[in-house]
Amino acid sequence: MPTRNFVPRADGEGSIGTAAKNWLSGYFKQLNVADVTVDDSKKPTSNTTDLTTLLSNLANEIKQSKGTDDWKTAPATNLATLASLVGKLTSDSNVTWEDNKFTNSKFGITGLMEQNGYICFGKNFGGLILQWGYGGAFWFAVGV
Repeated sequence: MPTRNFVPRADGEGSIGTAAKNWLSGYFKQLNVADVTVDDSKKPTSNTTDLTTLLSNLANEIKQSKGTDDWKTAPATNLATLASLVGKLTSDSNVTWEDNKFTNSKFGITGLMEQNGYICFGKNFGGLILQWGYGGAFWFAVGV
């Protein structure tokens, strides 16, 4: 004999468990719930809260990471676009190499790829310059 369903007689009637007497666990193959409204202005404050608040917290994090006014708005760029740009910067025919120094005339980028080097992104990228290198200090004993 099949298990009977818990079906209320009218909308808004009936429940399973209470805040004081709740079920320990459950398994649902399908769960239908009413619409949930996400508020992307809610910043995360806890790891434990109701599901709607957790979804709102995730929407806020998505919005912040994209730098948009709304979590549903598409980002200005995506990882595929950035990967394509990096690929063109390093392998395009516009890149010329002279020993360890390169120039990309298309993007106005130059650089020196050595232990002490730099990449100058030019005016198209706000004049950003990344520098790296190794420095050291040596002390010599001098007798007077």
